[in-house]
Amino acid sequence: MQQRFRILIFITGFLFLSIGSEAFGQSNSELFQKVFGRKVTKSTEILTPLQINGVVQKEITVRAQGGRYYVSPGVILKEVGPFLSPGLLQELRLSWAQEKEVDVTEFDYKDLSLSYDEATLALIVEVAAASRKKNVISFEPSSLLDRRKKVIESEPISGILNLRGRHTISHPNSQGEDIVDPLIADVETVLNIHGFAFEGEYTFNDQTKNEWRRQDLRITKDDEKRAIRYSIGDVVFPVVGFQSFS
Repeated sequence: MQQRFRILIFITGFLFLSIGSEAFGQSNSELFQKVFGRKVTKSTEILTPLQINGVVQKEITVRAQGGRYYVSPGVILKEVGPFLSPGLLQELRLSWAQEKEVDVTEFDYKDLSLSYDEATLALIVEVAAASRKKNVISFEPSSLLDRRKKVIESEPISGILNLRGRHTISHPNSQGEDIVDPLIADVETVLNIHGFAFEGEYTFNDQTKNEWRRQDLRITKDDEKRAIRYSIGDVVFPVVGFQSFS
């Protein structure tokens, strides 16, 4: 009896070591296939997570049969289409026009690959960067974009003249007297002659010794092709911060 018990322990230990050594040399996916890899012979529908470029989007229905997995082309085009370039999307539509199901077990077409992961029961979709849909986002109102297309070039000779002025009378002040502020005016002018802009600015104050005071005077020329502006005279850099210019 004791001898039979020892033989039983020896056989059990031998089997355990054999299975353990065999499992130690296998990956997780190989072990999964060995334990759960029984092929489904009958047609079975599986609710499967759809993973596109590493992100789970939603769940779709996949039909499994005989170790293969099938999905309706319409489902793929609807769910994966927004991630594809227009060219690749049109090619798939033409290629699957007569197909009722697509074998997604291991599908590879140009920059699109489909595979069914039996370990996670997920449909994996990978789209190469070159064939992904490009999204262009603009923060400018459409009205501004329309104005760019309608830019009117200046005439060979043109110009502008701006006049601003103010004169304030306060009545009465704390002492009951009328206060008359000085008359202040600004004159700005720009004269364009074949691309050369002559710019000038003057200010006027009727209560100063020199009523007219010159501000900025300069000549500018824009080289639009090379995006360079040439200026001679009073060059002013708009300051936006400490040692920072716009």
